[in-house]
Amino acid sequence: MNVTDAIRERRTIRRFERKPVDRDVLVAMVDLARLGPAAANLQPLEYIVVDEGGLVDECFSLIRLGAYLADDEKPVFDERPAAYIVILVNTEIMKNGYQWDVGAAGQSIMLEAIARGLGSCFVANVDREGMAKLLSIPKAYAVDAVIALGHPAEKAVVVDVSGGDIRYYREPDGTHTVPKRKREDILHINRF
Repeated sequence: MNVTDAIRERRTIRRFERKPVDRDVLVAMVDLARLGPAAANLQPLEYIVVDEGGLVDECFSLIRLGAYLADDEKPVFDERPAAYIVILVNTEIMKNGYQWDVGAAGQSIMLEAIARGLGSCFVANVDREGMAKLLSIPKAYAVDAVIALGHPAEKAVVVDVSGGDIRYYREPDGTHTVPKRKREDILHINRF
């Protein structure tokens, strides 16, 4: 899969099949993330791969998937992610300005996921204190984001919108639909 196809096909997935993701694949995703851009090349990011069954289930209780979705549209137990990559910031290296690094690292992980036939969900709505306690994260580290991963159990599509409501939703057939602003509404060339 080329980069353009990976970007076009990558969608947020919130429903997964309950089958494991190979740990070597998860480690390869972290390896790609570490190669991304880092402000001043300080490289404050570190990662925790979570793939043990009970621990994966405990992590699920500390994240919020799908704020716009009704409770009956959210994943049930058998649709939960199979693994997580928790993105940490070593605050002894960098206290501010690392958000761009996290975004780039997250995108690298998610693009590799789609290239390998996996689904992903970048989660910023995290009980950070609970996650730090659960995963024995030292105080010098901040939990920034969590990427939920697994084999997709839903279809997600993009629809173009001009103005109006940009909240994602589920169609009656279960398709996860994501409105995106049209290119002509956001693109300015040379001047506004």
